Formats: sequence, structure tokens, C-alpha cells
Amino acid sequence: MDQKSLNAVEQSLHTVFRDTGAEPPKIVTELKPCGREQATSPASYCPSTNTISLDIPALQKIAQPPSKSGDTSGYGDFAAYAQVASRYALSVQKAAGLPLDDEAAGLRTACMVGSWSGLLVEDPIGQRNPVGNLRIVPDDIDEGVSALLGADSLIAANVRGDQVPVGFARVEAFRVGVQQGFAPCSTKYGG
Repeated sequence: MDQKSLNAVEQSLHTVFRDTGAEPPKIVTELKPCGREQATSPASYCPSTNTISLDIPALQKIAQPPSKSGDTSGYGDFAAYAQVASRYALSVQKAAGLPLDDEAAGLRTACMVGSWSGLLVEDPIGQRNPVGNLRIVPDDIDEGVSALLGADSLIAANVRGDQVPVGFARVEAFRVGVQQGFAPCSTKYGG
């Protein structure tokens, strides 16, 4: 993940979540403390300052393509983007007055990351009209799901980094977002 790709992800998130009325969070390229709260890596959301801080080396490791020899923990570039999107989703939830520290927050986060992902898919037969300039292909969704199931993923985690414990529930919430969009994320998952 470099500055150009980070800018594209940030612009995409601003575009997709603009209609929520949430003030976009500030994104900084170093992990910063948030009061007494421990930062989550590779991305951390601080509700009190509406700031997302990033561990760029950790995101770059996640962004590496998976290795057939199994010697890397990379999932692919979109998996790193989804980590950032997960913390952005928390800022949207905060603006809506939703709790950020329970299991429902993790499910809403996975759903919102899924809805963002679904709006970026460039379909080879022109069935979808992607939002913004960032484009992904269906294989990128697979990267996101693989990372979603990782032991240290934030894609289905609350503000403290606590993951939804059941992998199937994580995938289901993400799928709902991809297929149905943003609307069911708060209604179906405790909003």
C-alpha cells in the first residue's frame, strides 16, 4: 500500500459513505494513541478525535499476494484496503450514535465493508456501475473474505479489535453488505 492507493481508498470511502451524513475521519499514516485505549493494528479508529491511524508496514505485509509456499501472511492489496475501510465504518457508526464496542459493531463493520466492496466491483459484462475511481474485480472480494477470516483481521471487529467469534457470521455479514448494500447493515445488526 502506497500513498497513491491510500488516497484512492480514502476518496472511495468518502464517496460511498457521503450520504450517511457522517463527517469523514482524518486518516494519518502512523499509529497514534487514543487516550487510554490501545491502538489496533494495522489500522485504529479513535472516536474522540474521529481519526484513523495506520501502520503502513503492517498494511503492506497484508497487501502482499498470498504465497503458494505459505511463507507470507499476505492476502492481496484489497485485503489491506478492507482493513482501512473497517475503521472508516466505525466512524460512520459513531456518527449514527451506535455502540462501537460490542459484537454487533463487528457485524455492522463487516456488512459496511461488504457494501463498500460491492459498490466497487467492475463487472466484465457491464452489469454494475462502480462508484468512484477505485475499481475492484470479483477476485478482490475473495481477498477480503480470506482476510476477514484471519486471526488478526479487523474487517469484522469492534473498535477494540475484538472479532466476531464465529467465522460464518463474519462472512454472512460481509455477504449481506456486498449483495444488499448499506441499508441492512444497521437494521439487521443492531441499529
